[in-house]
Order: sequence, then C-alpha cells, then structure tokens
Amino acid sequence: MQAALDLALALVEDARAQEDSLSWTRALVETTKLRMALHGYETAVEELKGAPWPEDSLSRAVLSLVYGQALYHYYGGYRWEIDQRERVASAEALDLKAWTKDQLLHEVQKAYLEVWRLRQPWGERPISDLARYLHRNNYPEHIRGTLRDAVTYLWAELLQDSSWWRPEHDNGVYRLDLESLLEPGGAAALTDEALADPEVHPLTKIVGLLADLEAWHAGREEPEAAFEAYRHRVQVLWTPFDQEEDRTTLLTALTDAADALGDEHPWWSMGQATLAELVRQGDEPDALIRAREIALAGEKAHPR
Repeated sequence: MQAALDLALALVEDARAQEDSLSWTRALVETTKLRMALHGYETAVEELKGAPWPEDSLSRAVLSLVYGQALYHYYGGYRWEIDQRERVASAEALDLKAWTKDQLLHEVQKAYLEVWRLRQPWGERPISDLARYLHRNNYPEHIRGTLRDAVTYLWAELLQDSSWWRPEHDNGVYRLDLESLLEPGGAAALTDEALADPEVHPLTKIVGLLADLEAWHAGREEPEAAFEAYRHRVQVLWTPFDQEEDRTTLLTALTDAADALGDEHPWWSMGQATLAELVRQGDEPDALIRAREIALAGEKAHPR
C-alpha cells in the first residue's frame, strides 16, 4: 500500500507538471483511496482538500464529489465518536478530528454545491464519462444517463439520510406544506444560497434539486426523464408524510403526473409499479386488489 501511495504521489506531480488534467485528477483520487486504506479518513480528506486541483470544471466536479463522499463515509464510519464532539470556537483552521457533525455536514454541502454550480458546462455528458469514479446505475440511458442526473440523485440521497438531520428538522416535517412540495415543474427550484443554508429543511432542498432536474429534462423534451424526477420526489416524501390524508395527496399527485406523461411512454409503467407499491401499503380492505390492478395495467402496457 505504501509503495502504491508513493508511486501515485509521483504520478500526481508528473501529471501536474504536464498539465494533464485527466491523469492529474485520476492520480489525486487514487492517492485519496490509498491514504484512506493506510492512515484513515482524516489524513486522506485533509490532503485531498489541501492539494492543488486542475482548473477545468469536470476535474473540479469529480474531486469535489470524491471529497464530499469521503466526508460522508467518514461520518458513517465514526458516527458514535463524532456525535460526542462539542463545537470548538477558533479562528484557526480546525483539525478534522475536532469537527462536529454539523460542521461535517456543512462541508459536505459545500462540496456538492461546488459541483452543482458547475453543472451547466458538463451536465449533458453521459455517466460513462466518469465510469472510473461513479458506480453505474441500471436505469435506461434516457432516464438517468447524464452526469447532471447522477449529481442530482447523489445529493438527494445524502439529504434524505435523516441521520444527518438536526433535531428541528426531524420535528419540523409537519410544518412543511406538502402541496407546495408537490408543485410540478420547476416551481419549487431553490437558489444556490438556499441550498447552502443549513436552516432550510433537507426535504425542501431535495424537492428543489429534483424540480430543477425535472425542468431541465422538460426543456430538452425528455418527458420520461422529467417524470422520473417527479416520481422520485413522491417516493422521497412518502416516508416522512405518513398521515392518511398526506398519503392520499401523494398518490393523487403521482397518478396525475403519470397521466400527464401518457401510457404510450414505457416509463409510464415504472410509474404504475411505484403506485402499486405505495397503494399496497394502505390500510384499506381492497388495498392489495387495487395495487394488483395498477401493476397489471403497467405490465400490460409495456411487458418488457
């Protein structure tokens, strides 16, 4: 491992000297992975953050993603110890070993926001361009096939992890207006400032991210990918909004979105599969019957 790290560090310097952004980025990622294996997350994360990065937008997006994910997994691996930490007020840069959960979350959000702000120049590129760094999903290419899709759903997944939520977020779900969270299109999109604000509820941020993605796909005349962003939005809101009235509102919203898409599109059947899964969780005596009918309609329309 140490020999591999020494070699990777030499490759970083060689690539930097030649201004080879692709090799420079790859070598930085490899040194981060090797440092995690050798010394732990703190050293790896601090060295990655302190190292010079290439200037091109795609390289910076990759390294910001790696940095944010490293911090995310660092908290996951040392959660109990980190949760015991008390915030230290200091004008000096703090050692990562002293960071609290809130400080870690703030830094992860900054990393993802950096990627988000760079989404315009490279968002249309296929996920395969970053196959070395991202685990490919198994969605059809036209549904979640771009880097913009990948970044949006990755950030939404992080925000959905309630172990990162503040107590006021856990206790404040009931204050959120479900109707406004379900507004279609880009009406619920947030500003960069709101996405960075720790006071804004994570569910509101998720809706803003997904609404932005939905509007982007709609503008590119990609109705199935736009519907996917809305379908995922309903799935995210389903668990925290567990009252019967809220569940009915969510089912109606997803049904309306599927109807607007139209059953001529194959991804309409994915909407029916989701509806069937949600309906079958209901307490009504005929919930399973209705769920089966919905699923059969989806299967009949597009068996493949």
